Amino acid sequence: MKDKGIFVVTSVYHILLSILLIEEYKLKQNILVMVEITPDIETLKPNLANSKWFDQVITMIGRKKQKQLAGKWQYTLNRKKIVPLIDANNPEL
Repeated sequence: MKDKGIFVVTSVYHILLSILLIEEYKLKQNILVMVEITPDIETLKPNLANSKWFDQVITMIGRKKQKQLAGKWQYTLNRKKIVPLIDANNPEL
């Protein structure tokens, strides 16, 4: 069984599911990646970072900004180039 987890969320509902999974499977060393469209991200992030459930809380750009950075054609046809763009524009990752 896994002892650590990475959770990528876009809503408070997904955060709650992540916490339930952490508790159920007694996971340690958990990372929470919150996509910037997550509601109330500014107030949630510091509280979750100081919680017992997550060791690290990261914010990631959403699809709209990814499309803007990559351009419509590259985003649609050349998906391999998106990862370096996301990495370059997300210093926390």
